[in-house]
Amino acid sequence: MWFNGVMFDGVLDKAGFVARLKELGYSDEEISSEWKKLEDEFYRQVLVAVYDGLSGEEKGRLSPDGDFGEAIDKVVAYVKENLSKLDGNGIIKSAAMRAQENYLKGFKVEEGIS
Repeated sequence: MWFNGVMFDGVLDKAGFVARLKELGYSDEEISSEWKKLEDEFYRQVLVAVYDGLSGEEKGRLSPDGDFGEAIDKVVAYVKENLSKLDGNGIIKSAAMRAQENYLKGFKVEEGIS
């Protein structure tokens, strides 16, 4: 993906994540797969945060015909160009935290942890 993986790994403590899953008996392949799920959720959260932060007028300019896919493509392009500004606004960290929360909710359901 187009985000700085090192920044993402640091925000979500990849080392701690890997260590915890190893303790639970997951294989390296399974851990990689689980980390990919968390990354995918992170990217989705960033795009949602940016899109949700737009005014109705801005959303209208992104897609005058109401095509959500077109609007998201433009948001992706904006995020690529402005990642450092977004990080300064805390969007990256908050999106990472939401991604982690969403992932862990699913993980607890799968594992039967309450």
